[in-house]
Amino acid sequence: MKKPLSSSVKFVNLSLLTLAILISSFNFSWAQQCPDSLILPRNQSVCPGTLITLSIDSTYSVANAEVLWSTGDTASTITFTATQSQYISLSIFKGESTCKDSVFIDVIQIPNTITTTTNIICVPFTATLKAQPATAHQWYRFGVAISGATGQIYTAANGGDYYCQATNVCGRYSSNVINIAKYFPPTITMSVAGNSTLCPGDSVSINSITNAALPTYQWYRNNLIIPGATDPFYKAGQSGNYKLEVFNNVNTCSKKSNSIKITASPLTASITAEPCNAGSVKFNAITNAINPSYLWYRNNILVSGATGSSLIANSKGYYKVFVTDLSTGCIKNSATIQITSLCRMGEFFTTKDIVVYPNPFNNIINFDVSDEADPHTVNVYNLLGKLVYNNSFSKEIDLKQLPAGLYLIEILDEMNKVIQRQRIEKIN
Repeated sequence: MKKPLSSSVKFVNLSLLTLAILISSFNFSWAQQCPDSLILPRNQSVCPGTLITLSIDSTYSVANAEVLWSTGDTASTITFTATQSQYISLSIFKGESTCKDSVFIDVIQIPNTITTTTNIICVPFTATLKAQPATAHQWYRFGVAISGATGQIYTAANGGDYYCQATNVCGRYSSNVINIAKYFPPTITMSVAGNSTLCPGDSVSINSITNAALPTYQWYRNNLIIPGATDPFYKAGQSGNYKLEVFNNVNTCSKKSNSIKITASPLTASITAEPCNAGSVKFNAITNAINPSYLWYRNNILVSGATGSSLIANSKGYYKVFVTDLSTGCIKNSATIQITSLCRMGEFFTTKDIVVYPNPFNNIINFDVSDEADPHTVNVYNLLGKLVYNNSFSKEIDLKQLPAGLYLIEILDEMNKVIQRQRIEKIN
């Protein structure tokens, strides 16, 4: 009973194997029915407006098949006008199988567009005009061919209406028109008020005149922008080379002026005192002025006739000298020396010292400030420590409202740091 059963199993297995081979052969046969290229002709380059006809390869049967082109057509052959480069695809549905193909239609670009880097030329600058690639170019200005202008790029140095005629395999085409406006930069006239030599503690005014419409300004020192310097004039407080850039806000043109050199004078002035002699003190002025002149002062009052490089002092007081360098016009005053009694001198005041005089005083107190001192506030206290006067610093203050007596005067800088304290006495 077992033998017939074994034969039956073998027969069944053989039948299944045969069926599998048949199915496999059927699938392989169908796969071979999709050719490499369904669409004819293949990829092509055409000019815009060309009528294109595409067909399914006639060797492939579309009987009982569904045809669908990417254009939406369902026929074996389609015809359309080429307007832009694109892929055209085809799908053929046959039962549960699909065959697909595509071709690329390259529509050659018409060279009818030009661009420019700018529409405004400010002399001596230019504008760069660029056409599309083509086999030949010819540029025109105001409708007239520009001799020798046959490249893809043209550099325009003049204003006008520009266009280009470009030729390729599809024909000759005129581009859009671009208008280039030509302007001249503004004129700038520079002048220095007075001497271009910068005296110690002073500034030099540099002025300008321009024909720019709605101008804006920017000053430079040694080719670096000076922040906030946007007026038509500038007060230079440092040595250096100064320039002004003017912008014409109507036509956007700008120009930088020539440099104006400002030179700082290194003028110095100081005084020394010789040992006392017969109840008098001789002061000598020391300066690096090339061509100096001298004016001597006592208690901030000009000493009549004292115009030499030395002075014989015969009375107490506060002495200083003003030196003028006649070659530059610069003036420099020395520090102050106090003579408290004949044949006895006070110290030279340091760069931040302030001389307070007279002392004792009646109503008015004067201050003689060295170059580097920076006083900001004056306070006066009585002997009880009460603040009896407070005001911004000036070289003279009136204390006539105070009664006679001793006071402490205090001078502060801008940060409220004490520069100097001194006892003073008021007399009637």
